[in-house]
Amino acid sequence: MTLQQLKYFIETVNCGSINKAAERLFIAQPSLSNALRDLVSFTTITAFLCDLNTASLQNTEPIV
Repeated sequence: MTLQQLKYFIETVNCGSINKAAERLFIAQPSLSNALRDLVSFTTITAFLCDLNTASLQNTEPIV
């Protein structure tokens, strides 16, 4: 996990869309998707609910 991946994650959540986040971060959408995929695989937690146009945080319960 890198600070850059966390920055990408936060921007994607704020934008609600991977495409919009990529535009605001001035990177290609596939690069952002790959970085988010790597972050999610590192944490082993499914963080996003995605469809063709939007990305949102998944509502998860805390792990105790």
